[in-house]
Amino acid sequence: MIYPLFTRDSIYAVLTKRASFDFYVIVHENVHWLIHATDEKTILRYRSLLQLDGKQLKKLNHFRKGCNLVALV
Repeated sequence: MIYPLFTRDSIYAVLTKRASFDFYVIVHENVHWLIHATDEKTILRYRSLLQLDGKQLKKLNHFRKGCNLVALV
């Protein structure tokens, strides 16, 4: 899924749970930071910037789970 804030200059490839190099998901730099964020201030900052809807938040939580991080509500 490509998020609406996608820019060519700031993309990151995130491996999915399959952990194979043939399946990448391109996400915006800010989404990448939020996937890996553990600090509450950082999470609030990027959630405020991104304004994710329910479907996007569900997808984000899928990636956070793959990183052994708690889901965001």
